[in-house]
Amino acid sequence: MSSSDNESLEDEIKELLENYKFKKATIYEPCTLKNLKECLIGLSEEFNLINIDYVFNPYVDIENNTLSPEALVKLVNSAWTLLHHFKNVSEKVENLEEQNHILESNNKQVNHTIGRLKKRLNTEKNESKACIASALRVTDQSNDIYQKLLDTKMKLTQLTKQKETNEKCLHNKIARLKLENDKLLDRLRNKSAPKYNRVQEPKKNHVVPFFEWDYTSYYFVLWYRPFPKLDRPFHRRYVYKVPVYLSL
Repeated sequence: MSSSDNESLEDEIKELLENYKFKKATIYEPCTLKNLKECLIGLSEEFNLINIDYVFNPYVDIENNTLSPEALVKLVNSAWTLLHHFKNVSEKVENLEEQNHILESNNKQVNHTIGRLKKRLNTEKNESKACIASALRVTDQSNDIYQKLLDTKMKLTQLTKQKETNEKCLHNKIARLKLENDKLLDRLRNKSAPKYNRVQEPKKNHVVPFFEWDYTSYYFVLWYRPFPKLDRPFHRRYVYKVPVYLSL
């Protein structure tokens, strides 16, 4: 191999290293006998990116445009490792797909539950608004009722005071009327008190009957001397009472 070919190959290797340093994707080209070295170099870099230990040295691994057995063994082992990684990744992908399917199903259920909860929440919000409005109406009504109660209590207090005042006035009038009644009764008693006539005694040895009006029993009382010869005064026990019915 000439020095110019080595320089061009080194430039290609540097370019590949720069691309893989920044993890730039290598342009895929079908492998031919002409670009075998470039493809093996790119494959080595791709394997290194996925942590597969494969190093290709075009100066050692290729002799007379033929891959050495040691390089071929390393390439086969790297391919087996890549296949093992692919199987593991495929299983993980299947598991992830299954988990994704489960998550999608759970997500649908969660979304359905969230929708029902939102609907219930909206219903409860509407009910709470209605309750608040009802509470405000009840508060207004209670304020009106309380004000009416205060007014009624004030009127009742005024009526109670008026009643007490009227009762005092009535008691005073009754006391005054009783006093006047007592005075009138005293006057009537004084006017209607009985006046007893003083009876004159008759002379001795004379029977002098006479009448007297008894105000207490409504009788005519006949006085006389039962024993004329006896010198006795008139006594009440010798009096005969003759009833006389008068129409007053």
